[in-house]
Amino acid sequence: MKHILIAITLIASLLATGESQRKKKDYQYNLKKFDSFRAYINFGIGKLNLGPGQRRYILTGSIDYDKSLMAPNVSLTSQNNIAKLIVDIKADMRFGNDNGNFSMDDLNINKDDNNYKINFKMPTRIATDMHLDFGLGEAELDLTNLRISQFKMDCGLSDVRMKVSKPNRIDCDIVEISTGISDYDGKGLGNLNSSKYIIDVGLGSANIDFTGDLDQDTNLNISVGLGSLELLLPDHVNIKLTVDSGLLSSIDVRGLVSKGNGHYESKDWHERWSTIEGEISVGLGSVDVDVDVEKN
Repeated sequence: MKHILIAITLIASLLATGESQRKKKDYQYNLKKFDSFRAYINFGIGKLNLGPGQRRYILTGSIDYDKSLMAPNVSLTSQNNIAKLIVDIKADMRFGNDNGNFSMDDLNINKDDNNYKINFKMPTRIATDMHLDFGLGEAELDLTNLRISQFKMDCGLSDVRMKVSKPNRIDCDIVEISTGISDYDGKGLGNLNSSKYIIDVGLGSANIDFTGDLDQDTNLNISVGLGSLELLLPDHVNIKLTVDSGLLSSIDVRGLVSKGNGHYESKDWHERWSTIEGEISVGLGSVDVDVDVEKN
């Protein structure tokens, strides 16, 4: 019996020690009195989960992290009746050894550890400008039911999955996405209902589903360096697409009629439909374009 008690005590002590290595901070803000909201989320290392909350004007969040890492910096300020959230999480970096030399082993980070676990539930009834800047890690973004007035994101080294399952209830001024050297998968981007999309595919890969309910004319500008792009365009819209490519790039456009010299248009054209005017510039990368025809 004595040995059993000792074993139980030892196990409990080990579990407690493991739990004590992590710390969690919770956040909650009521944004009902503000006219609009701006969110700036910047993390150097970690995993972000961001989506719509259950309450219309309440912002909630939590950050779980190893105690050996730097504490996250989170603040909410306001100016001119605009709420501004700043979430700043820096990677814990140690530069140099006793000899003054630097190597990748000096970075106290590991992508698979997800040292910072960041979760935020956003308010659904307030116009929101979102600015996201990622380092090394992962991000799961669900913008469904959020009122996005502006969206800008730099994926950095993070793999990002993003979806917009329902039409944005307000007009979005601009959508800017830079994929860096990451893998980006975006579904339903047309639902953001923006008049201007700027997408930069660097060394990584991007799978962009641009389907959704577009109720205004849209300008789509995409640049591809050494990366790869798979682009799905919506049906029941007018499309004018120009592709500027180099000799070593790979281009495949399906579902549109070629007009020569890299120009493509919809097979059918209707005045009552919204129009997408797109430009794709390609360096050494590859581009595959298709049109969603499931509705036919």
